[in-house]
Amino acid sequence: VLNSPAMDEFLAAFREPDNARWRYERARETDSDWLPLYYLGNSLLGDRMYEEAQELFLDCLRLDPQHEFIRRNCLYYLGICAYRGEQYSLARQNFQDAGVIAADLFLDKHPAYDGYIPINRLDSWFSSCTDWLSRCDWRDHAEGEVGWTGVRIITDE
Repeated sequence: VLNSPAMDEFLAAFREPDNARWRYERARETDSDWLPLYYLGNSLLGDRMYEEAQELFLDCLRLDPQHEFIRRNCLYYLGICAYRGEQYSLARQNFQDAGVIAADLFLDKHPAYDGYIPINRLDSWFSSCTDWLSRCDWRDHAEGEVGWTGVRIITDE
């Protein structure tokens, strides 16, 4: 797994998903680079432990991973963590930054892209960032207009 000294732990985590978090923690002891932080953050995000995942993704970005798609993913996942923590302006910033990287990656891979079809219809990562941005906008504009359930109460009055 990307030439990590903790490759055995990562492969064991893929084979035994129930013990993945424990394996990723062991991988952190062996490999002090960004890869164990990234996988452990994904595991915590999947378990809805947003604050813990947020810290790991931030630590991963601080180590400056050499792959752009890892930066994009970390920013995207940080956006999800911030959104779930009701930090909508931070979530918006993370999704915007992830969207810029996603667009750059898409355009680099598809140099024949002519700009006629909107990129959010062609690139799923950019589209996902756009969807989350619209959720953040909805949250900002819906304050005071909807109840905590997100449903407007319509009466006959």
